[in-house]
Amino acid sequence: EGGPNTVRTVHEAVVENNIPAVFLEGTGRCCDLFAKAFHLYNEYRRNIESDDETSVNIDSDTLAKYYDELKIKLREDLKDELLSINGPVDIPATPDNHAHLTDNKDNFELVYECIHTRRNFLHIISLSSRHLVEPDIDLAILQALLKATSDKKGCEATIKRKREQLRLALE
Repeated sequence: EGGPNTVRTVHEAVVENNIPAVFLEGTGRCCDLFAKAFHLYNEYRRNIESDDETSVNIDSDTLAKYYDELKIKLREDLKDELLSINGPVDIPATPDNHAHLTDNKDNFELVYECIHTRRNFLHIISLSSRHLVEPDIDLAILQALLKATSDKKGCEATIKRKREQLRLALE
């Protein structure tokens, strides 16, 4: 369905278990939330990194400030998508709906942690009518696996993992 439980499941898979996720942008709810968050995060991050001030040796406090601002802006820009997943947030707090209200606040944090810490584990496929070619879902899954396991180091474990993934892909 793509609701709050899906957001938690994606977070658990990506952040806690290092399992890549493929999102079909344009299918609604959770997929569109992650797709928009991913695209905006990358755009805002490029703006931070391309700024002349930040491209020169920047101290960690200033960089943390930039990322705090990015997070605030991203939360604001995702308000509608979060609402579509969470439902209305202006419900009066009662013992019965306390967990629901807490979830509303947590879903953005879960999405942000996925994108901020495991961006290479997320793969977005657009199903918009602007793209003339229909995406190959199998290829997208394989690309997500390879992207998630790509490592700058050519260590033996990484090579074995990639061989295993290639073997699975060919089966």
